[in-house]
Amino acid sequence: MRIKRIISTLLHPTTIKTVGLLVILGTSFFLHAYADSAVDAQTLQKTKDFLQTFLSLFSRLRVILAIIAGKLMTNDFVYGAFLHMDIYLRKIRNIMKNFANFALV
Repeated sequence: MRIKRIISTLLHPTTIKTVGLLVILGTSFFLHAYADSAVDAQTLQKTKDFLQTFLSLFSRLRVILAIIAGKLMTNDFVYGAFLHMDIYLRKIRNIMKNFANFALV
């Protein structure tokens, strides 16, 4: 029972956010202080090149995902035009609008 509680605490969204924040702060601020003394210049250059490559690929992926999200936010997908559901949805809307107008009168 105690192990279940520990696991549920570790997998709680607040714990995950806190650990993520600490990892970001640790890699951003504290690890740079010991980089020059612990690692040679060649390893630092390789790491820098890897991070630049990774960030450029991530940037391209982000643009592609944004384009796909923009294409999916059209009314064709909302109203079901690709399934030819827009005709039926419009008829249903008109019927409901007519019922509402009759109810108001």
